[in-house]
Amino acid sequence: SGTALLQLGRADEAIEPLQRVVAQRPDVADAANNLGIACQTLGRNEEALQHFEAALSARPEYEQALFNLGSLHERIGNFPQAEECYRDILWLNPGDLPTRFLLANILKSQQRLRESEEIYRDVLLRDPRHLDALVNLGFVLAEQNRLEESARSFAKALELRPDFHEVHANQSHIYERLGRIDNAIASSQRAVEL
Repeated sequence: SGTALLQLGRADEAIEPLQRVVAQRPDVADAANNLGIACQTLGRNEEALQHFEAALSARPEYEQALFNLGSLHERIGNFPQAEECYRDILWLNPGDLPTRFLLANILKSQQRLRESEEIYRDVLLRDPRHLDALVNLGFVLAEQNRLEESARSFAKALELRPDFHEVHANQSHIYERLGRIDNAIASSQRAVEL
C-alpha cells in the first residue's frame, strides 16, 4: 500500500497508490494526509498543501494534518498560515507543548517578541527544563534589550547543557553589552574551548 511504501521511505513509489485511494475515497483523511507527506518529501510543496487541506476537509479536527500543514507553511515562509494551524492544534489540544513551542517560534519569526516571550515563558512553566525555550527566550529578551533577563535565561540553559557552544557565544555578547567584561571573556573562552 502507499502508506507502507511511505513508511519505508519510498515516497516516490507511494504517490500513485495513495492517489488512487484519494480519488476513490476523498473522505479518507489519512490517505490525503499521507499523500501530502509523500509530495512534501519530494519537494512538491504546492501539491502537499492541497492534500493536507483535503485531509482537513475530510476531518476538520485532524491534528496530524494540521501539524503537517503548519510545518509546511512555516518551512516555505507562510508564517501567518502556520500560526493559524498551530493555534488550531492548541485549541484542540491545549496541553500540546511541542506545538506551543512552535507557535512561539513563529511569533518570534514575525518579530512579535512580547507574544513569543509570553508563550516561551508558558512552555517553561510547564517544563522548566525545556532547553530550546530557554535559549529562544534569551534571544527574544536580548532583542528587546532586556539584557539581564537574557543573561539569566542563557545561564539556565547552560546549567542544562554546559557544552552548548552557541549559548556561550551569545551569552558573551550579552555580558559585553552589559559591560561585564570579565564574564564576557569567560563565556567567550568557554565557547572557543567547545
